[in-house]
Amino acid sequence: MNETMAKNMEIINGLNEVEGFDPAAFLRKLQGEAGEEQLYLDVKYRKLWFRLKYPLGKIAKRIIKLENDYAIIESRIYLDRNDPEDSYISCAMAQRWRTEDDAYGKKYVESAETAAVGLSLIHISEPTRLDVIS
Repeated sequence: MNETMAKNMEIINGLNEVEGFDPAAFLRKLQGEAGEEQLYLDVKYRKLWFRLKYPLGKIAKRIIKLENDYAIIESRIYLDRNDPEDSYISCAMAQRWRTEDDAYGKKYVESAETAAVGLSLIHISEPTRLDVIS
């Protein structure tokens, strides 16, 4: 990471800072598609950050399509649980396929939901990503 990027990350991280919560403490190292090392913040910690930063916020999920072999789930993020349905600040969808050989393949609906939530939270918390993959 070059010096300018590091400085920008420091400034941006300050915008989403939550006192007492350091996302860097929860980062895992993963190998990217090209073999490079990347840092990953699990969705459960992204959700924790969101709940701490926006205690009145809401994460709404809905099934877009559910079949025997795949699921498409949408996640919307609201800063206030009383916001109107169309007043979300972030929205993401994820699709997962059912497989028999994958540990998560039989839990394809849950996996799609988790991925959708994770993606929608990345859209509002990019500073906590630290070059995270989803």
